Order: sequence, then structure tokens, then C-alpha cells
Amino acid sequence: MAVGPAADESATPSAAATPAEPELPGALQDIRDRCADKSTVRPSAEKSPGVGDGSMPENPKWAENHGYLQTLRLSPRGACEGAAHREHLQEALSEQKSPNAAGIQDTLRALDYPQSRVLDLYESGGLVLFTLDLSDAVSGVCLDGSVGPQGARLEEHGVYLEGGCERPKGGH
Repeated sequence: MAVGPAADESATPSAAATPAEPELPGALQDIRDRCADKSTVRPSAEKSPGVGDGSMPENPKWAENHGYLQTLRLSPRGACEGAAHREHLQEALSEQKSPNAAGIQDTLRALDYPQSRVLDLYESGGLVLFTLDLSDAVSGVCLDGSVGPQGARLEEHGVYLEGGCERPKGGH
């Protein structure tokens, strides 16, 4: 039995699902479509205060030692998608009365977030913490979340310069 497309089928992807932007489940595709008209050009980095301007920060090596925590800036499209994901999740996650990792995972799945996009889901200090990797070649959106008895706190950001949405481990 042959595997792959039949001889009369085209192996090229359709315009609706290019390799850079694979089709997403339900609400996630709606978010992508809602932001599709936004620019994908990332804004240039702003000069950080205290760098090369003659001032002496308290720890002159802080920026150098923490460079691994820098993220790419979100394009207008990425910012739009990140805000839309945050809004999509905020109410459902805040309704969790006694949040736990399994309950948060179920909520994320019910809201169409594939398990493969959920990173670092764990409980710590009465909170459930997680990262969603919503990045692709176009938007590069990551979302960090914490859910506790007082509600959900969600923050979108670009991918880390060292790669991916997971916070890089630092240290010497």
C-alpha cells in the first residue's frame, strides 16, 4: 500500500493552509483570521536606558548577564493575536474556584488549545503556571499564565532570543 498523496493528488498545500500558517482548531483560527490584516513587520528595538548613555547602573553587567531572557518584539499582528488569546482565556480561567493542573489542562483543551502547545504546566505555591506556544513563522506569540484563587494573570510576549516560548534556564 502506498503512503503519501496519490499520483493524481497535488502535494502542494492549499492557500488556506500554508506550511508557515497551518490550519488551527476552531476559535484559534478565528483569532488568526481576525488579526490577518495587521502588519507582520516587527518594530525595531528601542535603546535601553543606561546602555551607552554615560549613566552607571547599579550592576553594570546586569543586561549582559540577563541577555538570555530577551524576547523578540511582537509585530502588530502578533500583538493583536496575543491580546485576543489573552481575552479568549481570561474569563474561563478566572472562573476556576480551586485551580489545579488537570482542571486548567481540561479548560485549555475545551477552548481549542492543543496539548502540544501547552508547555510547563505545573502547580507551585497555590498557583497553576503554564506557557502556551502559539508561535509560528508569522506571529511568534507566546503566552505565560498563572491561575490561582484570585483569578488568572496572563501575559503575551514574543519568542525568547534563545529560541521558543519556554523561559530559558540561565546561570553559569
